[in-house]
Amino acid sequence: MSVTATSRVVTERGERYRKQLASHFGNKIEVVEEPAGTVLRWGFGGSTTLTVEAGALVMRADAEDAETLDRVKDVTGRHLERFGEKDGLGRYLAVARGFPLPCA
Repeated sequence: MSVTATSRVVTERGERYRKQLASHFGNKIEVVEEPAGTVLRWGFGGSTTLTVEAGALVMRADAEDAETLDRVKDVTGRHLERFGEKDGLGRYLAVARGFPLPCA
């Protein structure tokens, strides 16, 4: 069984955060540019797909089970929260480790 969670994080700097997440993880895990977006493939299983919309960064977490999905969401959310601290993204990331985020 596959499980998915999606979050739309309101920010005018979505492209910046997409690039920053991809760059940060690029030396640690497989990062691939696909038609669907930038895909972060986690060594522990699961993936995060990053896309940018007008005024938002969209993160989709995919995994084979709920436990792995929670880990994917946690890792992605923690890093985005840290990267966006100076821009005040924290107010939108109150539950960053538990997609979906109440931010759209």
